[in-house]
Amino acid sequence: MFTEKEIKFYYCQTDNGIKSKIYAVAYTGLPTLYINTKGVEISSVTKENYVPVDFNLVMSDGTNIEKQLTKKGLKGRGNSSWGFPKKGYNLNFDNKEAFFNLPKSKKWCLIANYSDKTLIRNKFASALCDNVYASDWSPHYISIDLVVNNEYLGNYIFCEKNSIQEGRIDIKDISKCDEATLDEGGFLLEIDMYLTKPNRAPSDDICLLSSKGIPFALKDPDEVSESTKEYILTVINKAEEVLYGNYFNDFENGWRKYIDETSLIDWYIINEFAKNVDAGREFATSVYLYYNPSDKKLHFGPVWDFDISFGNSASSHNSLSTVCSDVRNWYVKDMVWFPRLLEDRVFVANIKTRWNGTKSKLNNEINTEIQKYADENVVSANCNFMKWQILGRWVIPSWPAVPGYKSRTTYQSEVDYMIDWCNKRYNWIDSEINKL
Repeated sequence: MFTEKEIKFYYCQTDNGIKSKIYAVAYTGLPTLYINTKGVEISSVTKENYVPVDFNLVMSDGTNIEKQLTKKGLKGRGNSSWGFPKKGYNLNFDNKEAFFNLPKSKKWCLIANYSDKTLIRNKFASALCDNVYASDWSPHYISIDLVVNNEYLGNYIFCEKNSIQEGRIDIKDISKCDEATLDEGGFLLEIDMYLTKPNRAPSDDICLLSSKGIPFALKDPDEVSESTKEYILTVINKAEEVLYGNYFNDFENGWRKYIDETSLIDWYIINEFAKNVDAGREFATSVYLYYNPSDKKLHFGPVWDFDISFGNSASSHNSLSTVCSDVRNWYVKDMVWFPRLLEDRVFVANIKTRWNGTKSKLNNEINTEIQKYADENVVSANCNFMKWQILGRWVIPSWPAVPGYKSRTTYQSEVDYMIDWCNKRYNWIDSEINKL
């Protein structure tokens, strides 16, 4: 019987002192999701095909939500993270369902966070969007425990999937428009440099190559006519054409006519502060934009994929080769569109104004919310690292290791490292941003 969040260990001992196998039982305080793949081994699940599943979400108060996913179900998700032992998944329900007081949807994600030993970097980035840079919608993240086919798989994040619908990216879907009214429809894009790499695994995404050679994946809707693809590419190319044109910084007819400045600045500050690897590899991947037909502009966001951010990477992928775990140096500002944008001194001034107007809130989030999320997670995290024994180990062999990882052998030591890194990064940006 549990009276508080804790892990209990059980074993039997015979008269001659021999102990049986030790069993761990825990109450983590988090919701637990039980999934049954109905005879399909979880190791056989792919990113390409859904498998039907039974879904049972047991809330912290003991109530549960049971659903059968028969039309689609569960499949794998992630790019490089799909190669990790602990894998992420997408869920697609038969009908729109609501969880955790969030808007109904068919599409939800289970994020594994294998390479993030705090288990909360994605969650923290989303909180910054909600609490500090609240210019637009961002997905919400709920920490849970996941059990598949009676096997505990660890601490996961249950979250909303970036998609066009009421309560998420609330715009009219361009696939619902006829040929004469395409300008009344919106769409969601992801900049994904890997779409054009020769060794990249095949993707179902529609790839649209901009005039500057940037590959955009059409994420929602996922099926459109050829004329609709041409229209979407026209929207992208027009924005680039004006951005690199002679009058790009004209306030009425320059780039601001085609790109929403408010969402761009907020996206930039969050990704620059986090030194988010994916946002700094020549706009490599997970850089989302959507076109809002109401104002005829491309909006940056939602922010996505922060597991290798906030100091959790020693990679150096941009033109300056700045190491991501180093709290110093700019990272995103030298990527693709930004050198051109930063030639607009009004844009630079607006970045400074936004930083100076929000930095006290950001500082408070660093020094209150990170530890709060960790405290909520602590028992589940301990269970997770009993399952995945990676504390004190470097789990991404092909990438440079973050300094000090061997000494961080507890969950709290990883959380402390993240808080310390964020404070130092905050101080560096605050000392340098007004010099731009």
